[in-house]
Amino acid sequence: MLSRSPYFFRLRPPLLPLFLRHNSTQGHNDAIIKMLIENREKERRNPATDDQKLRAFDKAIAVLKSIDFPIRSESDALKLMHLGDRSERAKEESVDKEASTKEVDEPTPVAQSDSARVNEVREGTKRVVLNELQQVPGLGPYTARKLCDAGCTSASELHRAKFQQLLTARQRILVAYYTHLRQPVHRKEIETINDFIRTQLPSDFQTELAGSYRRNFPFSSEIDLILLHPSFDIAPQPPPPPEKALQFPRKGRAEKVYGRYAQKQFGSKSPLLTTVIPTLKVQGLIAKEVKMSGGDKWDGIVRVPEFSADGQPESLESRVNAIKRKEGRYRRLTINLVPWECRGPALLALTGDMEFVRQVHDRADKLGLFLDGNGLWRWHENEDFDGFTPTKRRRGRPPKDAKTNDDELRGKWELITRGSEKDILAELGMAYVEPSKRNYSYLLSKVTNGRLPKLYGSVVRKKWMDGQR
Repeated sequence: MLSRSPYFFRLRPPLLPLFLRHNSTQGHNDAIIKMLIENREKERRNPATDDQKLRAFDKAIAVLKSIDFPIRSESDALKLMHLGDRSERAKEESVDKEASTKEVDEPTPVAQSDSARVNEVREGTKRVVLNELQQVPGLGPYTARKLCDAGCTSASELHRAKFQQLLTARQRILVAYYTHLRQPVHRKEIETINDFIRTQLPSDFQTELAGSYRRNFPFSSEIDLILLHPSFDIAPQPPPPPEKALQFPRKGRAEKVYGRYAQKQFGSKSPLLTTVIPTLKVQGLIAKEVKMSGGDKWDGIVRVPEFSADGQPESLESRVNAIKRKEGRYRRLTINLVPWECRGPALLALTGDMEFVRQVHDRADKLGLFLDGNGLWRWHENEDFDGFTPTKRRRGRPPKDAKTNDDELRGKWELITRGSEKDILAELGMAYVEPSKRNYSYLLSKVTNGRLPKLYGSVVRKKWMDGQR
């Protein structure tokens, strides 16, 4: 993996013997790792150093930490780092070939041990590469393995043509902006982008920042924005409940769950498609579109607006030209268009964190309710429904009083509330939790015993008592 940039060996010949002399049996290679960290720090302080040299040190340290056996000889280090000239590798290959032609019991135990050690080194190196590739947005385990098998040894090589052809169009966009997307998004940048959007859109549009920003984190991985417009007040009912309960994930971003539960498809008349996205493209904010989902969700790359020394915003021409030249800072933005009356349920779902949202959904499920981005619902089963849908009707227009949706025969949904977050949590018998406290460590603290704080004398207890009368 380090054969392309082994600067710490090539530029410092005395380093390898020193590297081996510092080996220790305590924690396998702790002394070697410590020595590499010290030398990396010296290189970092050197004004003439470069980033590639520092990355070589980082990879060497990562590989040594991933293996569970000590480095005892110079040959072990060379095999580990994939170093050595071609002639040495050719000699080793010829020796291996001759050894393979002999009987099985002829190789010495030392040779068998060396072979097993080399295999362990290769597996450890592969794990390091896979872990690095999966840090790139949009690359999962399957794609990472495919790239690794094709010869990719680091995220910096993903721009090469042989690896680009293994990626989807969406993944290629994310890889192109990987150096920007790996950086944390600070609150000031989020506020700058939000203010720019408010300035460019008509005054009847409203925006709400969700995600980590609303939980008062100092930085976020990306920007989650809720968009509302008075003309957009369609809030469809959920589909009939499935026979099996939906499995709620324990990890990830809460924003990914919102679309699954909301079940919205608004089509081409959505103001997000007709007004918002075209305006932001023309005004030099949007650099690339990653995905558009159903007219109610947009995911893409935006450029952070900049200001002059005297605080004046840059001109439209400067913004457009900067995007063409790929200059400036780029961040990932997700816009969720929410029905006007569904601000509360959407904020509850999109603020997160995942553990908080999961426990709220679990609470609703225990009460026989269903919570999505459009409100809190109760399903009423049709007692006359026998479990079978009617046969296909004949041709012609159905009568006015005929039910055209077979799902209506199963039952119907009752909307309990789509009010504020406090209203929804109160219906669930839960106390309101400030957004800044909606994080895993708070919810699973010893004080709450792994559960959200309950509201004593809650409406749930009252409803149960009413049912007993």
